[in-house]
Amino acid sequence: MEIEILLDYSAYKLIKSFEGYGAKFRFNKFMYLLDNELKASDIDIKLPYYWYRYGVVVNDSEHFFALRESSIDPESIPHGIKNKINKAITKLMKESRFKSTNDINKEIYKKAPFTIQEDFRQLLKIMKPWKEENQTSLNSFFKTPSNDVTVLIKKSLIDYPEDHFSEIYPLFLEWNNYLCGLLNKNYPQKDTALFVDTFWFTFAKKLRLVTEQNIDKKTIKIWEKDYHSDRSKLENYLFDFSFTFYPKYCEQTQSTESNQELHYLASKIIWEK
Repeated sequence: MEIEILLDYSAYKLIKSFEGYGAKFRFNKFMYLLDNELKASDIDIKLPYYWYRYGVVVNDSEHFFALRESSIDPESIPHGIKNKINKAITKLMKESRFKSTNDINKEIYKKAPFTIQEDFRQLLKIMKPWKEENQTSLNSFFKTPSNDVTVLIKKSLIDYPEDHFSEIYPLFLEWNNYLCGLLNKNYPQKDTALFVDTFWFTFAKKLRLVTEQNIDKKTIKIWEKDYHSDRSKLENYLFDFSFTFYPKYCEQTQSTESNQELHYLASKIIWEK
């Protein structure tokens, strides 16, 4: 029996179980939960997935929506395995089909590989309306936004998985310091929200490489190139940002400090102001 048959059969039966109710919108989430349920029963369907910006993503999910019953041979699947797959789908749909997206996300993020992913999920939820509002001050939108965000920022310092993301840890510290500076100086909320994205989007590029399961080598090579490109852009962006944020300080040190030292000193100075 080929593993692909188990995967295609599981995906096809799951999609049919939705009966048109949000199949495409919730497929990634439910397929991931199904995969976890099946693994608990010692069934590995080799689901190709990874964690990314807003949660778990099933690679090439459109392929599964193009499946037709005629392209699957369920008779080639041992009855015991097929029965377990069908029961797992029934159980999943019964428990989660009509749950809110927020509740499903909470359930899925409990299974996230790194605690910092939940920190950023909460941070991005706060930042979302900031991008849409035309306010001049963070404090004009929420009465206590700085407190909420600062708690998450400090928590992310504790939760950062340095063992897996050591190469961008210095950028994380620099970004984290600048973000605290933006909050302290009441920067426009929209600009602050966009600044949050700069690190998170680069981190997510590395995250999918660290968390990928059953992804083909060709795709991984493309992702690696994409990540290194984004990492370089982030380094340049933060360097340019240091000139915008503390131009006089940067101008004074430009001739005597290396780029790396300048990044560190410019970010440290935020706490000293």
